[in-house]
Amino acid sequence: MGWYEEDPDNNPEDPTVGALFMRVPAANGNYTGLMPFSYVGCSAGVDVGSISGTRTDNALAGNWAGTLDGVDVGGSFSADFTDGSSPARFDGTFSNDAGKQPIVAGPCSYYMAAQGRFRLFDAPASEPAGVAVSFSATNTTPTISWAGVTAGATTTLRVFDEACLETLASAACYLGEATSTGTSLAYPEAFPAAQALTVGGRYLVMLTAQTAPTGPGGRIAAFASTRFSPTEAGNDNGGGGGDDDDDGGGDNGGGGSSGSLSVTGMPGFDTFTPGGPLAVSGPDTNGPTCMGSGSFVVCSSGWTTGWTHPLAGSDLVQLLVMVGSATTSEPGPAPGSRLDTVSIQITDSRGGSTHLYSFTCGTMGVACAADLGVSIDLQARTIRFDGLALEGRPPVSSGTVTLTGSIGF
Repeated sequence: MGWYEEDPDNNPEDPTVGALFMRVPAANGNYTGLMPFSYVGCSAGVDVGSISGTRTDNALAGNWAGTLDGVDVGGSFSADFTDGSSPARFDGTFSNDAGKQPIVAGPCSYYMAAQGRFRLFDAPASEPAGVAVSFSATNTTPTISWAGVTAGATTTLRVFDEACLETLASAACYLGEATSTGTSLAYPEAFPAAQALTVGGRYLVMLTAQTAPTGPGGRIAAFASTRFSPTEAGNDNGGGGGDDDDDGGGDNGGGGSSGSLSVTGMPGFDTFTPGGPLAVSGPDTNGPTCMGSGSFVVCSSGWTTGWTHPLAGSDLVQLLVMVGSATTSEPGPAPGSRLDTVSIQITDSRGGSTHLYSFTCGTMGVACAADLGVSIDLQARTIRFDGLALEGRPPVSSGTVTLTGSIGF
């Protein structure tokens, strides 16, 4: 677990700092990972990149891929083990195949840099050494505080379900994110649309800080990662919660999943049936939030749900559905009520490598077509697929996987 930063010399307009994870074997072999994109974003929901590659002795090599507001991004990366570090770490660089890439969707825009660097630790770590994260209580609604960060720096906290990451890292493991120039944030109150913590749950809290949002000085200023496990229920801070319905969101018991999908195009796997310890995650919701005013207002909301199909050993196939809804009038749409932007991913972890197949529509401010091939019934708590085709993400995955059937949440 560690941090990444875009090259601020290449992208002085809006250099981005974020967190990432990889499951790296102790010896030579394949690995996979998760790169939650931390960009400003134009559409509701969480954009997440997937990572896969091979460890050869003390070197990592591979590729990353994902979408930012419906625009494909990705490229290669490499890293080397740093001898004598404590905790042990890899240092590396990544590139974007499209070079410095403008991302435009609706009324906002930003850039993906052509390259950047990252650092991975094999245990909780702090940089500089004096950076520390603490919790006001061991309950499910703590105030998270930090020290050792340069005064006035922009600090971002991200909370992840560690058990989820250990099973198969995806956007469903991403519980909440909040940014502040202060020294503390209340969870879940200050985290928009955050998922509630549960007693006995295992969580990772990641801190990144940046001293300047633009220019060559927009580099990472501080990093810290720590584990947290609530031992008792806390008071309701009135925060996002992210899960207003009794739908099993955030519950590793995975209640509420049903149905099955027929799968074509994935060798040796033809039926997706949710089950196992992470049968259903979510729905996680955020918004609606509005930008602009008068005739230039845009209000958007997000809806995300994930299912897993367990296989032999620790292998899994995972399905993730992310929906963005938008209107040009206030107060905005309820999460999931309109299919204006849709991103669907199915991930196959068999054989020690991750194969990703995805579908995205509604890019660049253009809504998805009416005959999309997927529909969500919020009342019946069902999502239906009608021969929806997902394309393999190169270089690891190729071909097309088609989904047909219905699945519940």
